[in-house]
This record gives sequence, C-alpha cells and structure tokens, in this order.
Amino acid sequence: MLRRVLIGDNERVLVIRKRRFAEILEPGERWIFTLAQEIELERYNVRDLVYAGEWADYIVNSRSGIATRSFTVVETSDAQVAVVYLDGRLARVIGASNRVLFWKGPVSSTFS
Repeated sequence: MLRRVLIGDNERVLVIRKRRFAEILEPGERWIFTLAQEIELERYNVRDLVYAGEWADYIVNSRSGIATRSFTVVETSDAQVAVVYLDGRLARVIGASNRVLFWKGPVSSTFS
C-alpha cells in the first residue's frame, strides 16, 4: 500500500522501517510503500533546532552521510567546550564530553 506524507518547510520526518532507522525525509510530498504496521514516521519541527531523539547516536555513528546532510554536529571531548553561534549570534556554550545535533535549515549553525 502507498502512503502519502506531506512535509512542511520547517519539518523533517524520520522513517523507521521494521524498528530500524531508514532515512530522513525533507520538505515536500512523498509517497512511501508500506505494509500495515511495519513503518513509523517521527515528525520534527526544525525550528526547535536541537535534535535529541533516540536515533541521534546511531545516525552520527552509523549513518554519517545523513548526519552531515541533515545536522550540524557539535561534539566536545573531555577537555573541550564549544561556543555555538546561530545566524552569527552567540547562542550557547556546550560543555565537555557532549554531543549536540542542530538541524540544518532555518538557522545557520556554526561553532568554535
């Protein structure tokens, strides 16, 4: 069966197929082939900026291409902190031993 999915400009949808991460859908109209309950769609508003879902570590560690395309990944070691700028303005400081995923899209995220 085909399932129609509409994704707004400020949304992204994670596709979980048979309890496994499949992909991230970007804005537009998408058609997904599915059999009954084998697919889950997790909708996120990218204006919330930070993605902290259960798939964050998996995406960064195992699907680096998707991580690079969809997120700005800020990761600090035990002896580092990161200063994050959103649209060129100081937004936050990330402490040592952390990983934060910022959605790419409505706001430009940079860090040092």
